[in-house]
Amino acid sequence: LVTFEPAVPMDQPLERLVPGTIIELTGHVLSSPKRFHINLVTGSGDIALHISVRFDVGNVVFNTLRNGSWEDEERVESLPVQQGHNFEAMILVEEMGYKVAFNQHHFADFKHRLLYSTVEKLKMDGCVTVHRVEHKPPLGSLLPPMEGPPPMALANEPTIVYNPPTPFLHMLPGGRLA
Repeated sequence: LVTFEPAVPMDQPLERLVPGTIIELTGHVLSSPKRFHINLVTGSGDIALHISVRFDVGNVVFNTLRNGSWEDEERVESLPVQQGHNFEAMILVEEMGYKVAFNQHHFADFKHRLLYSTVEKLKMDGCVTVHRVEHKPPLGSLLPPMEGPPPMALANEPTIVYNPPTPFLHMLPGGRLA
């Protein structure tokens, strides 16, 4: 799902979030910005992930709004984007939390405080223009389902997992969980 040039403030419905989903935003920070915000909002109106880029104080705040109350802030004392410049923001949904990157560089991790499966909207406001928003489902969900059991050659191949989440659980041959 791709949206071009949405108006800011932006309020865009999202498809269901699952681990591996990527939300990618490209835009432009205005010349004299104070702040801009990116929010993943649940169906009940809670904010599962609040990203507040604060030029006026030189940091980025991550938080959750639950039942009308903000929880404890997590701050990163640097700015990942520059005023008057284009930017790219990416949010990767993982089992344990969100990974946030700006301009193709990892910036912060934020552990889930609300279930990612309850997120229904992406909202954005503040001193930015948005050029493009893309909701990318996990790569595996784009493949057609395989009919029947896997071929024997594939069934006996080792499973290779790169950068697994922690704790990592995987079924071993013989039905044991490791």
